[in-house]
Amino acid sequence: IFQVTGASTFGGDVNVENAGTRIISLNYEDSVNSIISHSGTNFALESLNVRGDSIRFYTDYEASTPKGNITLTLENSHNAKFEGNVGIGISAGGNNLHIYKSNATALIQASNTSGIAQVQFFPRDASNVAHLQSIKGVDSSLTFLTGGNSGNSYVPTEKMRIDTSGNVDIVAVGVDKGAIL
Repeated sequence: IFQVTGASTFGGDVNVENAGTRIISLNYEDSVNSIISHSGTNFALESLNVRGDSIRFYTDYEASTPKGNITLTLENSHNAKFEGNVGIGISAGGNNLHIYKSNATALIQASNTSGIAQVQFFPRDASNVAHLQSIKGVDSSLTFLTGGNSGNSYVPTEKMRIDTSGNVDIVAVGVDKGAIL
């Protein structure tokens, strides 16, 4: 057992081998240069508990640039930011998000009463003007909205609704209600 109390400085790396609990605790002032890493061929890192205001995970470790490239940032606001693409069940390749599984399902669920669940699209036209469109689950209906732009605070309007009976309501330009099909 190696134990240090009080102020101590280590030059170089500290390696923990064959320890039953394998715990390393770092309390540091220099968050730019503090690194926790794990390597080995026979044992995996079983758990990593990290506490801090902003936690960053890096890849592409090299001796000359020990941090490598930032891959994931966990912020104290509970937001996670991925640098690059995300693959679930597959390497993401050139896609921002790629989910691969037989019978793959992406679920977006509202957690509150009368909450909505939606997918939003925010493309730009040839003049670089952003437009917001969305597909929303509202109560037990599915709605399609388009036309959100900077002129209307990016609030799209409903253009089509499919209700629980399977009726399709299409709203035509200049008409309050479209024909129910």
